[in-house]
Amino acid sequence: MKHSLLLLFAALLAVTAPLAPARADDSVSIDFFYDALSPYGDWIYTDGYGYVWQPLASQQPGWSPYADGSWAFTDAGWTWISNEDFGWLTYHYGRWIRMQQSWLWVPGYEWAPAWVSWRQTQGQIGWAPLPPEAASGAGLTVTTMSALRITILCPSACLPATPPCGPSFWIAAATSITTTSR
Repeated sequence: MKHSLLLLFAALLAVTAPLAPARADDSVSIDFFYDALSPYGDWIYTDGYGYVWQPLASQQPGWSPYADGSWAFTDAGWTWISNEDFGWLTYHYGRWIRMQQSWLWVPGYEWAPAWVSWRQTQGQIGWAPLPPEAASGAGLTVTTMSALRITILCPSACLPATPPCGPSFWIAAATSITTTSR
């Protein structure tokens, strides 16, 4: 009887215990990034950002970050689940920039479910990669950027979904965007 009650209590505890929040690995280093990403692209030096990574996939016409995967709502919020071999790293650490007609990933040590700016219109929702210059914290996002180039738009009813989700399309973003949200 005691054994049965103990098993019942353990089962109830397991079912009612909250999920562990998504957490970053505090021990990531540039060497970790270099080793994990080298098979999938090239490291190049840039003025202003230092060493950045260029995925081989970015050489394909039309490739952009946050386009090959899907969104999942997790305990950390909307999380990008990438189909790309390198996506488990590049969409959760660091930021993306567009330089010399190519997408480059700038290493970063802070984990996030995704580094994107969200936009919503009537019946559509969109996202675009945030550059390193975008700052955020404690539910506040302040973005002033001039290099945001594209946004993915999908019918909002299809989120979460895998892009393209129905009639999705790319739009050119404004040349200068300033956003403040809570």
